[in-house]
Amino acid sequence: MVNKITELVDYYARYIKLLSAEDETIETFGLIVLTIRDELEKRWEELSKQQREQVLTGDDRICRKHRKIARVLPSPHAHPRSHWWWFLHEGPQVRSQALAATNETA
Repeated sequence: MVNKITELVDYYARYIKLLSAEDETIETFGLIVLTIRDELEKRWEELSKQQREQVLTGDDRICRKHRKIARVLPSPHAHPRSHWWWFLHEGPQVRSQALAATNETA
């Protein structure tokens, strides 16, 4: 996995754009996007304000593409609900539900 935060943020945006593909590569790109998002979450504190905004913009985009991403999602039991991007097969509302749950426990 890429170590530089800047590269991770750039890859996240780049692979989200590739989710528009209509061929067999969509599965590969979808898994890459979700895996990069996991790494960004782990390293959230290292992100600058601008980088966080870029990630959140990417999050908006993957929510809009939830049907495409749903085709590649593994078992939802493998990830915590706070990692909402792994649950996009349930619809884009999973993001707001996870954020609300996080705020309730904080």
